[in-house]
Amino acid sequence: MNIEKQWQTTAGLMAVVIMTNMGHRCGYVGVKRQSDLFGEDYNDIDSIDVHGGLTYSGCNGEYPIESDLWWFGFDTAHYGDSPEVGGQSLEYCVEQCESMANQLIDMEKQNATTKN
Repeated sequence: MNIEKQWQTTAGLMAVVIMTNMGHRCGYVGVKRQSDLFGEDYNDIDSIDVHGGLTYSGCNGEYPIESDLWWFGFDTAHYGDSPEVGGQSLEYCVEQCESMANQLIDMEKQNATTKN
């Protein structure tokens, strides 16, 4: 696994794009422990529109990077994905992470509104 990019998104969340040993990229966005989304299983979230849908959520302290964040992720290893196709480019994955971060922030705002 090779970390290709690690940054703070425009929405203020940490993001990471990795290149796997199998030759495809994965993108991740992390939320803090204070987030209502911390601990949510990706299978329970169907409103995030990201390449191939969410395929990961978790916080083991080491993956995708060392942190205490709860990570949501996607991969580009679906049927029809190919390293030769622009859809798997680093730039594309960064755009997908930025979009996912905005959607996660929107979900947090909706959750906060629902609670009040």
